[in-house]
Amino acid sequence: MTGNESIENRLTAIFNRPLTPEARSQIDARFARLGDAVTTQDRRRPSRSLRRASLLGVAAALMLAAAAVAVDLFGGLLFTAGWQTAWDASVEIGQEQTVAGELVRLERGYADIGQVVLGWTGIPPGEAGAAAVLTDSVGRHYEVTDGAGTDAIPGSVTLGTFRPVEPLPVGETEFTLSFGNDVAFTFSLPVHGGATVAVGGTSVASDFAITLEEFTATPTTLLATLSLDAREGAPDGESWTPIGHLEFDGRSINLAAIRDREDGSIVGAAVEGVAEPAGPWKLVIDELVGHNGQWPENDQIRISGPWVFTFEVPGE
Repeated sequence: MTGNESIENRLTAIFNRPLTPEARSQIDARFARLGDAVTTQDRRRPSRSLRRASLLGVAAALMLAAAAVAVDLFGGLLFTAGWQTAWDASVEIGQEQTVAGELVRLERGYADIGQVVLGWTGIPPGEAGAAAVLTDSVGRHYEVTDGAGTDAIPGSVTLGTFRPVEPLPVGETEFTLSFGNDVAFTFSLPVHGGATVAVGGTSVASDFAITLEEFTATPTTLLATLSLDAREGAPDGESWTPIGHLEFDGRSINLAAIRDREDGSIVGAAVEGVAEPAGPWKLVIDELVGHNGQWPENDQIRISGPWVFTFEVPGE
């Protein structure tokens, strides 16, 4: 199965309807552009772990971009993508810097306890062309996640999203967005609320134990932090990716983006959020997809579940 076909299958599952030829054409075009980005990053990042990180990041970005295409083409009838919710609720920043004759402008920003979304125009030249880095006044670490790209928002805005390793506190926070050593913007944003629940439940299937450590719900994202334990008799593999969905209030919400953290945990994120998350939730991991680690073949391994978790998000 090609990457395009895999993304189409996931989107078909999310929307419960086939993609139109127009949507498929746009997704193919985005896949080609992101494929070029992977090739460029592979030249710069030769190690296996970094190469895999690049591929995962690009695949996740493609999933969000493709979902944006599908929402646009389906008329926005089924859900609003989290990046769109963030952009609609963003506040103007309007800071500008000129570097080597190029104008870079930080347009708008949004923050909630689960992520920060920033939009800028202009391409930082030279060293500033490196990946954006977000910090704040108390030294929290942010993971660069996924953006909707420059063609999702009018005005050639590049949209970047940044996820704190731990949920942010509600209230005004001072951030700094840096591009290499050439460009840095310091600004404040109000951090909107959400809900974070320490779950700690473990489910066992097919000689794998999966623990749902924590769940965070905000208007722009849903995050499930998982840990994985391969028990005796489990297949020998690596780079396991959970495939699953969340169930809430009669809805089924796919976990569309999966990212590994440095501490070994895995974060599954949905392309949408929930404004009022209080109530009973269910997380279902249908299968684990990994690799045998034997490069260059690196054959895929698929382990069937399900691993099921039920938990409650309390109201305010």
